[in-house]
Amino acid sequence: MKCPSCNHINPDTAKFCAECGTRLSHFCSTCGTVLTGNEKFCPSCGHSTTIGSSKTESPAVGNNGELFSWWNGLTPKWKNIFLKNVATDKSSNGEPTVAELTIIIDITSLNLVDNNITDITPLASLKKLIDLDLEFNQINDILPLADLKNLTNLNLKYNQITDISPLAGLKNLSVLDLGYNQITDISPLAGLNNLTELYLGSNKISAESISALKTKLPGCEIIED
Repeated sequence: MKCPSCNHINPDTAKFCAECGTRLSHFCSTCGTVLTGNEKFCPSCGHSTTIGSSKTESPAVGNNGELFSWWNGLTPKWKNIFLKNVATDKSSNGEPTVAELTIIIDITSLNLVDNNITDITPLASLKKLIDLDLEFNQINDILPLADLKNLTNLNLKYNQITDISPLAGLKNLSVLDLGYNQITDISPLAGLNNLTELYLGSNKISAESISALKTKLPGCEIIED
């Protein structure tokens, strides 16, 4: 398969150019089968494609296209995590189906305890998450959680977190566990008025900071051990 950007010849099964990184593969919008760009119909499900009739015509992007683009941008580790924790069925080429990718993107509860996770960037796309458990991992950057506005229950216990400022905008949080991290500054939590339970044990937080937070959040039970 010739790369349209640099003319490098890649294997027919390549998804990206080995020379310049340009995306080579297209995907069936119905079943997710990888297409070379010459097919008028998907060889797996028979769905009509928009890329085989004209060499200059762009593939349909749409919701399904975005799903497969997101999926194919994941590391093998994250693919395995999602397949293990969420997905159950795969299409004939071993990849998740459209229905399954939709389930992953729309998931509301996710348990990722003890998965040796360091980078949680893929979670930034799961906007409907309500309950997320990330206990016993190796996370230090929680910025990808900043836009998960629907979260009500979040467990970050036993990680390597120092900066919790990305949590400041998660106004729907009700239960938050930050125990066993390396946190010193808890002031970003002062505006989370819906918190009812907050766990702060085994961090490096001063008594004065905890006392100040209790004043800001009178309706929240703050557990220090």
